[in-house]
Amino acid sequence: MLKIVYSPGFVKQFERLDKKTGDHALKKIDLFIENQKHSSLRTHKLKGQLADYFSFSVDYTMRIVFTYADRGGVRFLKIGDHSVYR
Repeated sequence: MLKIVYSPGFVKQFERLDKKTGDHALKKIDLFIENQKHSSLRTHKLKGQLADYFSFSVDYTMRIVFTYADRGGVRFLKIGDHSVYR
């Protein structure tokens, strides 16, 4: 099973989400654990200053930024709208 580590920044951002968005994000995280390349996630590698990171979609505006860690794990760094790319 895929091991996910949540950065402190991710946890803070997640706690600020309203319940509906948070619940939807949890469903997408479960889907990500099952299949990181599921088409509805639109997982992709980022470019520019964030070239070492990846992102997947929670919904039309919400994104989760992550990186692959050692031993096949994943570290979730940020969750939010497109401003997470800044």
